[in-house]
Amino acid sequence: MSFDTLRSWIDESSHVLVAAGAGMSAAAGLDYGDQKRFAELFPAFVCKGFTARYQAIGYQGWTPQEHWAYWAIHVADICKGVRNDAPYRQLLEVVGDKDVFVYTSNVDRLFPRNGFDPQNLFTPQGDYGQMQCCRACKPVTWDTAPIIQKLLDAMDPVEQVITDLNALPRCPNCGGEVFLNVRVDGNFVETPYAAQSERFQGWLDEALDERFLVIEIGAGYNTPSVIRYPCEGLVARHPTGRLLRINQEYPDVPRELGGRAMGVKDDAATFLADFLASF
Repeated sequence: MSFDTLRSWIDESSHVLVAAGAGMSAAAGLDYGDQKRFAELFPAFVCKGFTARYQAIGYQGWTPQEHWAYWAIHVADICKGVRNDAPYRQLLEVVGDKDVFVYTSNVDRLFPRNGFDPQNLFTPQGDYGQMQCCRACKPVTWDTAPIIQKLLDAMDPVEQVITDLNALPRCPNCGGEVFLNVRVDGNFVETPYAAQSERFQGWLDEALDERFLVIEIGAGYNTPSVIRYPCEGLVARHPTGRLLRINQEYPDVPRELGGRAMGVKDDAATFLADFLASF
């Protein structure tokens, strides 16, 4: 792929849609298969036979005290831990002063943390920063941060288990079980994303009348209907659109898009650094 071509695509575009999947988080060091980082964060869970976060996500065999100990450590690390933010800063530099909207399946808040406008952000799969009733007894969410801190304060740091049962979160309305506001089942509370969706649609209504570029990063085939397929469809339906797909495993682009689509087989961190170095 020619960096000159991409540079011209960016220069010629009035609007840029950044569409990001798990590969963008991985570029910043959030690799759910990273056994070394897991051992650093969860030594007690290693003793229980776990070796990586992907094994723990969705696991149902823990006690509530173990369950919330794991999630408190996990969320605190995702939202506040030290990591490589360079790919996000580099992406922000790449899009420059363009009119940018971010559409992402990631729930880790790394885009606004690294300078992207939170008003131009749509996270349809949820947000670790919010919590909800598991039964969705009311269509409301609340701030995760104080709950996570309370859990961390009530944790045995060696056994990594919550020792104060009063710290275990419950729904303030019905007293039932709660979890992070992420899309895991039909009880997902959509309320926080209605305004995001409306802003996104308004942005699209304006962008699609002019030259626009979709920069899709790290969106594979785990949930292609969330990021990958909509991006392809958006560009296919609007001849003023172009698609740049950056994907380490699946960089293929639809043949029918012809010269309006480019696929790059690379990880986001390497590609963005190389692209900026080419100037």
